[in-house]
Amino acid sequence: CALDPDEHPATTTRDRDQRLPRTALARWIDARDHQCVAPGCSKLARRCDHDHTLDWQYGGRTQADELANLCRHHHRGKHTGRWHYTQPDPGRFQVTDPTGTVHHTASRVTNPLPGPVARRYPYPWHLLDLDPAKPRPDFEPRPNRDGIITDKAIQTSIRLGIRAATKTGRVEQPTEDIDDTDPPF
Repeated sequence: CALDPDEHPATTTRDRDQRLPRTALARWIDARDHQCVAPGCSKLARRCDHDHTLDWQYGGRTQADELANLCRHHHRGKHTGRWHYTQPDPGRFQVTDPTGTVHHTASRVTNPLPGPVARRYPYPWHLLDLDPAKPRPDFEPRPNRDGIITDKAIQTSIRLGIRAATKTGRVEQPTEDIDDTDPPF
């Protein structure tokens, strides 16, 4: 079931004729612009105003590609004519400061995280003598905060699983030496 474009806050035009965004659109802007979009400003979104890139009084629309989070200081600077903002693409801003310097800023949603990395090798349940249908959660590698299971997480879970299985006598330590020497090239 595909989501209706008019239902998603990033693409809806439902609020375009209102001066202030509704809750869903305001939350989307806060998630997209997690801080003030002015260059060098780190004021968090919850302390910012939802500002129209093109002022509401001059025909600016209340939709995701026309709104930005600006702290009160930079919001006032924009309305006094010292700072100028354009948004060529949703979440990408061109900011002209009072000296005429053009700065480019981008929201974190315009730079999405990469997809999860596929495992390069299967989890070695045969070393642990455990049933793969009933994995032990304490040995299962967990994804990081970006949802990716890294090679280091897999290696750590393997090492912990082998250590636990060795302590319980379920698996013998490998006796053959692993060749850790550098290749000749």
